[in-house]
Amino acid sequence: MKRFCKSVFAFTFVIALSAAPSAHADTLTVDDVVARALHNHPAVQRALEDAQAAEARVGQSKSALYPAVDGVANYARIGPTPSIPFGNEVFELAPADNYDLHVGAHYTLYDFKRTDTQVSLSQSRATASAEAVDAARSNLAYQAMRTFYGILFSQESIDVQNQQIAALNEHHDVAQKRVQTGAATNLDVLTTDVRVAAAQAQLVDLQSMLDKQKTALRELLGLPAAAPIALRGDFSRTPVPLNEDSLITLAYRQRTELQLARDAENSARIQQRLASLGDLPALSAFASWGYKNGYEPHLHEWVSNWVAGGQLSVPIFEGKRKDFQKQEADANLRSQQANTSNLQRQIQSETDRAVTDVKAAQSKLQISQVGIERAQAAVRVARAAYQFGTITNVDLLDAETSLSQANLIQLQALYSYELSRFALDQATGVRVWENR
Repeated sequence: MKRFCKSVFAFTFVIALSAAPSAHADTLTVDDVVARALHNHPAVQRALEDAQAAEARVGQSKSALYPAVDGVANYARIGPTPSIPFGNEVFELAPADNYDLHVGAHYTLYDFKRTDTQVSLSQSRATASAEAVDAARSNLAYQAMRTFYGILFSQESIDVQNQQIAALNEHHDVAQKRVQTGAATNLDVLTTDVRVAAAQAQLVDLQSMLDKQKTALRELLGLPAAAPIALRGDFSRTPVPLNEDSLITLAYRQRTELQLARDAENSARIQQRLASLGDLPALSAFASWGYKNGYEPHLHEWVSNWVAGGQLSVPIFEGKRKDFQKQEADANLRSQQANTSNLQRQIQSETDRAVTDVKAAQSKLQISQVGIERAQAAVRVARAAYQFGTITNVDLLDAETSLSQANLIQLQALYSYELSRFALDQATGVRVWENR
């Protein structure tokens, strides 16, 4: 219950953030995207409704701890009416029209804690439903973040590609002028045309990828198909501490999926205990009070009446139902325990892979920076050599194309590093919607 209240509070806080006015109403930051996705997405709404339904089932199970009170009204007409002839007269023993109005109560005094165990089972399942809300938020938040940075990557890649195409077109114009003056052959123009076509084809692929990512973001945010998408942000270069042992320990403590598995295991354990109580007796009390007719000597008058008593119910034979219920509960508990163990292995593996990916991305960032510096130096040398006529236009194109490729490689490395950081956070159970 406490976890559920915290979840509702966190969700309300996210809604408040998303409703707050922004200084940049025309653009969305990654925090804006996460907040709006959590506020608008049906997956979170469904998880919240499921949690509320689970809380309602807790209340239903607790209702068995209180007396059951009901009002009953009965009418019956009998015929022939029982009577006794006496001389010239006939004495009626019951009226033809019988009425009975009463209020009755029934209360279980002791049932060997079957009801208490049923309440515990409902509470355990309600706890799991509250954890499922956090799981839905986590998956949605990371999906929104990956989509956000995917759009940034595509947009920046398109910018780099456009710059390359502009440079190629400029070289194309220069090559044509040199052909006209006889300083170069038509081969330079054709070579440049081929490279322009290849760059434009890559641009089409990048634009298609961007359009698909924007469609995915609109779906996450619940926006219309034609809604414009304007984002504001950049890629992080912040180093990440990579102590694998501590990260795995953190993952075991924070992963919502593991907590859900433990909740399911606890529910199975309670179900096992409940099954073992199936053939135990139950002691209950009952009482009722009301009015009815049919009492001698005035059969048609309504008379106040009451009844009270107790009942001991002892199961004698139920076709071995308890044994089968116990077998089912035992198997279910073993299944949940195996699932928890399997999930722990998966979490360890996911954390190890995420750490490896972060290390690789960090190395690629360093390599890509060296590549850009060398490509920039190569372009400076090539441009100077081209001015002196010691290299051809194609040689200069090669150097500038290499620089564009180096910029794309670094952009890809930044994007991969961002994704690897998200994967590590998700593997260790970081509640990203609470930390942003």
